[in-house]
Amino acid sequence: MQEFLILAAVLAVVLVQQFRPQKVATDRRHGWLLPAALVLVSLRGPGLVDGEQAALSAVLLAAVLAAGIGTGVLWAWTSRTWTDSEGVIRVQGGVRSAVVWAGGLAAQLALYGVALPTGVQQSGAAAVPALAAVLLARTAVLTWRTQGTVSVKGAVGELLKAHGVRHGVSAK
Repeated sequence: MQEFLILAAVLAVVLVQQFRPQKVATDRRHGWLLPAALVLVSLRGPGLVDGEQAALSAVLLAAVLAAGIGTGVLWAWTSRTWTDSEGVIRVQGGVRSAVVWAGGLAAQLALYGVALPTGVQQSGAAAVPALAAVLLARTAVLTWRTQGTVSVKGAVGELLKAHGVRHGVSAK
């Protein structure tokens, strides 16, 4: 039950934030902290793999993780990135990101549905690393996408602002 509460809290925060413009973390460690904490939470207790049907349970866990990675990659690709007028790299999800989230959730639920007739016991502990996979994949793809984007500040940002350049597009 504790895993579901953690999962619900993290999902609520992440989903609310995705529709607001966010600063892309230039500190590479920032995007890895929450997924690492989620993995630690899921590994600390039993239930990640069903002991009675370990092989099938491990295959389903791998499929859930793969679906999470796919969701994270698509989420990052459907998120809009830009450089604001102050030279800060920003990201924001939109309708396409919401569709990706809905599809990812449907895929996760379908995989849990596959587990039911086989008798494999999937607990909330398996959903937590799946969310970590989503967040890690998104962070990796956004880092890669914005790697060539230069965050300009100070004099360069002021120069761009003075010439009417906003969000990477000329305002003229």
